[in-house]
Amino acid sequence: MNATNAQSPPKPSNGPTPRGKKRGRLATYLGVLVGLLVSLIFLLPLCRTSGQEFSPALFQTRQFYLYRIPGTDLQWMPTYQNAMVNNAPTEVLKDLKTFASNTTWHMLSADSPGGESFPANLLFKALLRSDAEDHLYWGVWSTNHPTRAATLWPIIQSMAMSNLYHETPEVLRFAEGYRGPEGDFAHELLKTVHEQVQQRKDRFGLAGSDIPTGKQAESEGIVDWGQVLEWLEDHPILDKSP
Repeated sequence: MNATNAQSPPKPSNGPTPRGKKRGRLATYLGVLVGLLVSLIFLLPLCRTSGQEFSPALFQTRQFYLYRIPGTDLQWMPTYQNAMVNNAPTEVLKDLKTFASNTTWHMLSADSPGGESFPANLLFKALLRSDAEDHLYWGVWSTNHPTRAATLWPIIQSMAMSNLYHETPEVLRFAEGYRGPEGDFAHELLKTVHEQVQQRKDRFGLAGSDIPTGKQAESEGIVDWGQVLEWLEDHPILDKSP
């Protein structure tokens, strides 16, 4: 064989060029980034919790949403709030007391298991109750009974601020059905509140050892029995009118 026709051996490869290495790293980074974005799209809805809160001082509601690691209380973004239209009767709102600070908000609902069982719902749903003519019931009642309304709603407001939501249905039923003298309304109203609170306290033990605390207390609508006793002291049963 002629030496001129012999093939020369292949030259050893020097590996990827610097430009090729750079492109490879860029492709890796892009792949990781795309993977993270796809994972985020699927995981973000699982991390999102939204719902509504109720202001016991203003009888207003607001929406909230937050992002946290599923199954934990660890948030990785701040909580966002949006004001909502206040649908409570204006006849009720005008009798509420005004406070310098209105920063307290209680959970009303949440898109999580048990998210409709918060105690504030007892008052919130009562405020939106309609009569046979589709008017807000307590707005009409307040117009028909302005003196009683001026006594009732500040007491209901203070009860809500002390987490006494579980007592509000019975107190409102009392106000709705009251047929006694106008001057005795405040006495009978406060008497009803004291009786309702005492009945619930009795169910958890007279000595107080069985009264729930922490999360269980929150689910029962009373965060601090000491705060409740303070409320009772600040709202003693008034004497009947002579």
